[in-house]
Amino acid sequence: MLTVDPSMRFLFLIFLLFFLLAGLGPAYQKIFSKIVEYFGSPGTAEGPKRAGTKNGLEEMSASLNGSPALYEFEALVLARLAQAGGRGLSLKVLADDLHLDPLLAKKALASLGSQGLARGTRTVFGGRRFFLSGKGREYAMGQGFLPRSQGPYRGKER
Repeated sequence: MLTVDPSMRFLFLIFLLFFLLAGLGPAYQKIFSKIVEYFGSPGTAEGPKRAGTKNGLEEMSASLNGSPALYEFEALVLARLAQAGGRGLSLKVLADDLHLDPLLAKKALASLGSQGLARGTRTVFGGRRFFLSGKGREYAMGQGFLPRSQGPYRGKER
């Protein structure tokens, strides 16, 4: 009859517990982010500032006539999308690059999309990538985020 050392049994249970917790980690993170999204993130009682209000960035909204002023984090997202060029960025990469909360980056992309400055597409693997739209590209060129030598926008407009 095979006998198992009690210390090996204990180590095996610890091993299983570790992998169980590691496997459930993403689910807990998703639940926590939904709770934070529902109640709002702490420290945003005043709300984000508009570009051009107190930081001397009046030219941000004045470059294209009729364009609304962007929130500061929206301007950062727009600049990062301009840097990415035609390959676009996923929400996770965008949030990591700018050290933003993913929910804040998602809200910024939604706002830029509603203004017609950014667009998102589904990838083959079911993810989403975000790009500048034609209007967003013109706006980015006006702000100096893109060099004018790149020429007009040649991508598909959706």
